[in-house]
Amino acid sequence: MTKVLFRVVVSLILLFLIMPTFIVIPISFSANAYMRFPPDAFSLQWYKAFFTSIEWLRAAWASFRVGALTVVFSLLLGVPAAWVLVRQNVPGRKVINALIMWPLAAPVIVLALGLYGILLSLGILNTVFGLAAGHTVLGVPFVIITFSASLRGLDRSVEEAARNLGASKLQTFFLVVLPQMKPALLTGSLFAFLTSWDELVMALFLTGTDSKTLPRQMWSTLQFDRDPTLAAVSTLLLLVPILGFAIAWLWKSRLTRKTAVSSVTEV
Repeated sequence: MTKVLFRVVVSLILLFLIMPTFIVIPISFSANAYMRFPPDAFSLQWYKAFFTSIEWLRAAWASFRVGALTVVFSLLLGVPAAWVLVRQNVPGRKVINALIMWPLAAPVIVLALGLYGILLSLGILNTVFGLAAGHTVLGVPFVIITFSASLRGLDRSVEEAARNLGASKLQTFFLVVLPQMKPALLTGSLFAFLTSWDELVMALFLTGTDSKTLPRQMWSTLQFDRDPTLAAVSTLLLLVPILGFAIAWLWKSRLTRKTAVSSVTEV
């Protein structure tokens, strides 16, 4: 009886968590002129409306560019930071780690307000570059977390062997360490991109009408025109993390198989 009750409770919790998705996806295929669940009939007209709208496509392209720049900035800052924190004896390491994780706990609206003043003084407010810099604040912690965890599990004897063979610290890092960190780099990059991909608050503070991202375009549309195109865009937004995690899982499985085959061959 206890097991049955536990399963029922878990099922209800899962249903509550995924219910919005189950509602949005059918609405995106609705033939109605307004958002209604369940739809009276089904159609692809709202997907056609998205892919034929210059405004929506421009917003999607802006989101992709911001996400890609966020990944690059997050890796450039997060990977060296993780290396120093794990490999070097840094005073106050726990305090530094706490400060690095602070953006994940701080209200995004507070971060956005502070970044507004910084980007304005630098002259990059209302630009794709400026928004990517803002999103990097949220993306760097994910890169540091994933890279640090993977780095701690790395066999240091391989690095010592490379150093003994004459490799410099930089050569050891780029030729020995990084190739073994591919899954961690992929995971950190994925989380950094997804953090940027669906972020709205910073986009509202840091961008203008010329560099709207998808979430900001959705917000503007929701205020003035609530047609089911919003549901179609929401469904497409959902596909990005699903595809990203699927690619990451396939790549990790491929690397695992290659490692297993190499081990068998060596034996």
